[in-house]
Amino acid sequence: MIDSLTARGARLVAAVLLATLAGGAQRLVAQQGTTGGVRAVTLDEAINLALQTQPAIIQAEGNLDVAHASQREALGAYLPSLSLSSGLSQNSPNRWNSQTQQYITGQKSVSYSTGLSASLTIFDGFSRLAQTRAANASAASTDAALTNQKFQVILQTKQAFFNSLAAGDLVSAAQTQLERAQRRLEVSKDRLAAGSGIRSDALGGPVDVGNAELALLNARAQQATAEANLARLIGVTGAVHASGQPALPDLSALDTAALRQEAIDLVMETVADLFKERGEEEKVWGSMVKQALKRRNPGFNESYYGFRAFSDLLEEAQKRKLLSLERDEKSGGYLIRPMWRPPGAPRARGASRTSTAELRAAPRAPARKAPAR
Repeated sequence: MIDSLTARGARLVAAVLLATLAGGAQRLVAQQGTTGGVRAVTLDEAINLALQTQPAIIQAEGNLDVAHASQREALGAYLPSLSLSSGLSQNSPNRWNSQTQQYITGQKSVSYSTGLSASLTIFDGFSRLAQTRAANASAASTDAALTNQKFQVILQTKQAFFNSLAAGDLVSAAQTQLERAQRRLEVSKDRLAAGSGIRSDALGGPVDVGNAELALLNARAQQATAEANLARLIGVTGAVHASGQPALPDLSALDTAALRQEAIDLVMETVADLFKERGEEEKVWGSMVKQALKRRNPGFNESYYGFRAFSDLLEEAQKRKLLSLERDEKSGGYLIRPMWRPPGAPRARGASRTSTAELRAAPRAPARKAPAR
């Protein structure tokens, strides 16, 4: 009887433990929103988790709190100092008369005292002003350090996220390659059995399948490494999986026509100045124009304006009939000539000033500096 009760109790305890473990597992999966114990995160979720868990961000936020406290301390130096004091004294009227051997009682005396004092520093040699400025500068510097740290963490998280996505694509490609190798092996075996195949294809098929399997293993290892790096950055214990397709930036609002026109205007302005300085009898090369542009604007880069090379920019100006280009056979560069004079045509004396004026009169958009490269 006792043994049966003990067995029933053991089965009951085991059932309770199994139910508890099953419920905990279900709650864990529900919290993680995963399949098979792998947590799926989007790019926005990964960035938010990284900003909340990265030690560098937490340290930078703590430094900013300390800097704000220093600001409040510097402002408090302008307030007056207050001192409050209070006192209470009580004298007992009872005393012992040694001659009469009796206690003498009298009226009790109680006295109270309170005091309040204030002090304010009128002039301290501008030390408080200097401390306030130093505290404000420290707070601004700390805030900038926090912003920089956030951008660094966001950049690292995005790189880890996209590396994880790329590793997943590599796994898919390796799986496809393995399936194709297996199909080719089956086809070669069928052809060999039918008498229309080549034995070398059937013998090389297993090698291709083995190479495809090895490539799949390497791709899965890279994916596991990328996902582990992502989990470390966002502070998640366990496996994670990058999910969702991040939205690409909208480039439709970018006015490329205006950028290209701006680059052409810069070139035409530089060409006009070169002809004015050197005279129209001298040769002006495309490389000279680019060097002059670099001296005026060190951050100039034709790729910023949508041109792959500076020669493409010159050719675009020629298509718009703003200048004439002549290819040099020796150097392969362009020789720039005014559009109003064909190559090799004689030039009249005194035409330099008028031609330069016409060239400088070409419409130009306001110049805008390109970002430094």
